[in-house]
Amino acid sequence: MTLFAKFYDPLYNDHDSYIYDNFYCCDYDYSHEVATYKQLEPLQGKCIPKFYGSFTLELPVPGHDANRLVRLILLEYIPGRSIKSHGAGDFSQEERQRLLKIMIDTELTMYKHGLKGGFGSHDDIIINYNSKCAQRTRPIVLVDFGLFNLLRDGPEWCVIPVVRWMKREESDLCLVISDWIDWDFDLWFHRIYAGNTEIAAIKILFTSRDRLG
Repeated sequence: MTLFAKFYDPLYNDHDSYIYDNFYCCDYDYSHEVATYKQLEPLQGKCIPKFYGSFTLELPVPGHDANRLVRLILLEYIPGRSIKSHGAGDFSQEERQRLLKIMIDTELTMYKHGLKGGFGSHDDIIINYNSKCAQRTRPIVLVDFGLFNLLRDGPEWCVIPVVRWMKREESDLCLVISDWIDWDFDLWFHRIYAGNTEIAAIKILFTSRDRLG
């Protein structure tokens, strides 16, 4: 089995964040991602990678008689490519519709397991090419949870995922991959989800990421 190590090292932080303290940013991402994998334990090996634990490395600091600590997590390696690397021409319309429905259903499944979030980037979604079997049973795997929140009592409101997709806000993935959607999205969406009692426009309270740390 191949594992993937994800490091949270302030020295190599991409700096593309509204949080300017790189140490805080890395610890923030690490703690929230670990909490998410634990919350979504029933989904590990399905729509998210298997989680094999969190660790702390003690690394030497060149030129100093001191060490620094770097967090990491071990995950199941998912062979494949991100949606970002795929164009609409890589899939038939039927395949694109199937993949889009799986994305919506995946977010709804996570919501049912206590998370609120959204696909903040199409880099977060891997199209699994491990095997033909995986393509049938596990075609999409979500690999990053930086924008997710635990659904707990809090002062803010959130709308269940399918309702948010229906509104198609600017940050939603369906706009990011708009070149995939060469059909009447509204007609397709309502044909699939109309009458589904699980997606009634119910709002519930959630705890924001800032309150988790």
